[in-house]
Amino acid sequence: MSRASLARRALVGLSALALFSLLFSLAADNGLWPRLPAGALHNTDLWAGLVAGVALLLLLLRGGTQRTGGRGDGGTGSKERETKAFARESASEIPPSPTPPV
Repeated sequence: MSRASLARRALVGLSALALFSLLFSLAADNGLWPRLPAGALHNTDLWAGLVAGVALLLLLLRGGTQRTGGRGDGGTGSKERETKAFARESASEIPPSPTPPV
């Protein structure tokens, strides 16, 4: 997935969240959204935060071990190939250095 595609998805997701938040806030202010009794969601935010934190930790741990960096090049990013090719080609172009006087 390219960065532009990822950024576009993130922007669409954030826009949808902002729209939902706006509509929910307007509905709650106008009495169109049902109100929960006091204490109905007691400590729910703590449990939701714990679950989200554990899920994020697992996602980060799993993602860090699978990514190697390159596209099938063992994580070198094809720099090894470029370096070897440069060393081979440049060896014939550079004359040997003169021996220092004794």
